[in-house]
Amino acid sequence: MAWTVVDELRADGAQVNLVTCPELPAQLSATRRCTLVSDFGVFGVTVWVSRVLGTDAEFDITVDRRPSGD
Repeated sequence: MAWTVVDELRADGAQVNLVTCPELPAQLSATRRCTLVSDFGVFGVTVWVSRVLGTDAEFDITVDRRPSGD
């Protein structure tokens, strides 16, 4: 995907150092759990494919409200 999870979160104003995600196939409703690292802690992130356009996919992202381990 040309537009990554990090790009999307930073575009929304989030402070993100690193996001690690398994490969997300361009299949409608495909979902992956990822890990976000920021200066505020380590957070879980859910990423899912909301729309498929040929070989490109649009995805939605939800960051957990609390850091992992809290």
